[in-house]
Amino acid sequence: MVRVHLYAALRQITGRREVTVPAEKGETVRAVLERLLARYPKLRTYLLDEAGQLQRHLHVFFNGQVIYDPDDVYTTVQNGDELAIFPRVAGDA
Repeated sequence: MVRVHLYAALRQITGRREVTVPAEKGETVRAVLERLLARYPKLRTYLLDEAGQLQRHLHVFFNGQVIYDPDDVYTTVQNGDELAIFPRVAGDA
């Protein structure tokens, strides 16, 4: 299981501050996000743009490290890993 921490606007959709998402061996951050979206389809427009890429106004942290490069969503996850999804703040690079 991967724990996914959600910011306030997303909590309104899920009703939870944190959700757990199953992760199979060899799966990626992207696969975990897709499973999250399958469970909560209303999150799709908050997380992904029309091209299916992460929204530019979000920071996604994988085990405490920000995912900057779009290819980083293909990083392999393991049970016990954590994702956190938060909006970027003003002045953020």
